[in-house]
Parts: sequence; C-alpha cells; structure tokens
Amino acid sequence: MYRAGGITYQTARLTRIKNVVAGDIRLLFPAADAKPLADKLLKNIGYSIFEVLCTPFFKAAHLDRIARIAGLENIDLALAKRKGAILIAMHAGNYELIPTALAGRGYHLTSILKAPPRDPLFAIVNRSRSYRGTKLINVLEDNMYQEAIRALSHDRCVFILIDTGALESRHEIISFLGKK
Repeated sequence: MYRAGGITYQTARLTRIKNVVAGDIRLLFPAADAKPLADKLLKNIGYSIFEVLCTPFFKAAHLDRIARIAGLENIDLALAKRKGAILIAMHAGNYELIPTALAGRGYHLTSILKAPPRDPLFAIVNRSRSYRGTKLINVLEDNMYQEAIRALSHDRCVFILIDTGALESRHEIISFLGKK
C-alpha cells in the first residue's frame, strides 16, 4: 500500500494537476506559497487513495494510527441537543476516512456524495465509504435535502464536502439553511 501511494504521488506531480491544485490554493489563500502546499496535498492524496481502498480491511488500531481526530467535544456538544450535527470538510487530506474514523468511535454518520450510479469504480469506493455503518446519500440518486433532514432528525451526523466541482475548476453555489 505504501509503495503504491508513493508511485501514485510521483506520477501525479509530473502532470498538470499540480498546477491546477496550486491555482485552487491561490484562490483560497492568496498569501500562501501554493506550489509546496500543492505538492504536499498531492503526496497525501497519493497515499490516501490506497488507505481508502484498504479501509474495510483495517483493524481499529491501524485506523486510529492513520486517522487522528481532534475536537470531538464539539460534535458531542452539537449532538447533546438531539438534533444531529452537520460536519463539513473540503477535498483536502484524507476526507474519505473521516466518517469511517468517527463511526469507529460510535458516531452515526450519513455522508452526502456525488457519484455516477452503477459505476464499478465507485462501487468499490462506496464499499469503503460505508464501512462501519456510514449511510450514503448520492445526490444523483436521492433527494439530498429530504435524506439529510431525515438523518438529522434521527440524531445522526451529516457529512458534506463543501468544495464540489473544484477539480473541474467549476463551482456550484447552493442555498443551505438560507445561506449561499
């Protein structure tokens, strides 16, 4: 797994994707030195691809080593109100392990994703995403809003990535809880 991640990283950094990622970083953080950050992000992604594919085979101790979580007290505070919690992240780091790591700690997760239905590659990835009981909402098949409200009403954490379309340098602005 480690060698495959390294090969993936070395290959990706030779393509134009490094410049695309650096451009996206400059949009968010104009003062940052974007090229080294883009390189570090590509390295993390190279390894995380294989971590995600191997997730169903991880023992709890291994998952704890690669997925360190800080701030659980904030999720606990939100869940104490018995209305669920909304967790947001970006396509950075190994965001795919967040629901699995939280589910392994007893949290009930519902993840919102956008994946082509019946795509064999996504069938494999979704097996890893749903490992340990995470429910998946595919916006191409389900009503995201109804399913998210249902999950929140059952005191679940709803996990969503907020930078949809970043890879295509395309951004979708949606209304969420009355805000753009």
